[in-house]
Amino acid sequence: MSLADLRPRTYARLRSAAASAAHAFLIKGSRGAGLPAVARELAAMLLCEQGGCGSCGFCASVAADACFDLSRIGGGSPVPIAELRELLKWSTLAPASARRRVVIVEEVERLRTSFPVLLKSVEEPPPATSWIFTASTIPRELLPIASRCFPIDVDAPGGAELAAAMESAGLEPTAELKALVKGRLDRVELLARLGDPIAYFSQFRELPSLVRPEPGWLMELARRLDPESGGITGEGAREILRCGLEILAGTAVDWAFRASRAASGLDRNLSVRLVLAELLFRADSGG
Repeated sequence: MSLADLRPRTYARLRSAAASAAHAFLIKGSRGAGLPAVARELAAMLLCEQGGCGSCGFCASVAADACFDLSRIGGGSPVPIAELRELLKWSTLAPASARRRVVIVEEVERLRTSFPVLLKSVEEPPPATSWIFTASTIPRELLPIASRCFPIDVDAPGGAELAAAMESAGLEPTAELKALVKGRLDRVELLARLGDPIAYFSQFRELPSLVRPEPGWLMELARRLDPESGGITGEGAREILRCGLEILAGTAVDWAFRASRAASGLDRNLSVRLVLAELLFRADSGG
């Protein structure tokens, strides 16, 4: 099913935005609401001669992330200043084949050091370039950019959309997995990458009984709990660990405190390995 079927109000807002004379757009919604997909939908509307028909070459290339006149940055990853400068240079060039060029900046709120450069780009936009920003929160520093954008609010995905996403990812939409997903499409993809998410997260439920005063065992336990050991890195690994800590917090009062402290470490951008090491070795020492 299409976005028009699943979230008709969001789709209508995109249509209104694409028909406007705006050159910059800010797509706002909760984490896990599928903002990258919504941004691509808007990009297709802006690039397609028919406003996003869904069947032409432009629409197909946007869906495949292979459009020469579309560029994406962000998504939770730091953007080196050299890469940002290249993007700004690219945005000033004439379109290769579409009627305009489109730049998508995902999770713009995480690119605080780039705000001044991005602000200049929306204040002085090239005539044939559109900017699409996505954000889950609007910090005060982002307001100058936000005030120059056409705002688009994205509704949260409904139960049918989440269930379809889980089935498409090879996950059975059981009550236990739905509780882990928490209405977030990004978590669906991450849980699928775990292979057996039920087995993985059961370790957090059993963690209070698994910890014992043996450094070698604690290191092995940390390895088993580390999503990066299974090839999931970056923000994906951090989000999976957050899911596990949510489960751990429900096991006992003292472990709820430890889980909260570990989650705070993730918020401070401590590495997943360090957060797990502190969680397990402090627990072993009674901390």
